[in-house]
Amino acid sequence: SDKVKENLSRLHNTSFSYLKTAVDHEKQLKQTFIPFLTSNHPEIILAKNNKGFSLNSYIDVLSRSIDSDKKLRSKMIILRRYLEYKLSILDLYVLNLEDLEYEINLVLDN
Repeated sequence: SDKVKENLSRLHNTSFSYLKTAVDHEKQLKQTFIPFLTSNHPEIILAKNNKGFSLNSYIDVLSRSIDSDKKLRSKMIILRRYLEYKLSILDLYVLNLEDLEYEINLVLDN
């Protein structure tokens, strides 16, 4: 049906475009964030890799690092905003999938 085609098109064109943009942005974030973290806060990486570290100890290392470094704090804020944006894109994608499923079921029931 035309409604199914419309939903498929929207899912592909709009949602795919948003997801591709999000993935590209994530790559850029990783390319800057990981080198920053490893050179300025190796204790975070080392603590995460240490199997003897408890979750609470790791949280303490993270908190101290974030509290003591404005650049790290600002990068974490940007990362949080990006993740919120990514979640909203995924929510939109799920809504489009649900619309598509509904329209397909309508066609199949007729």
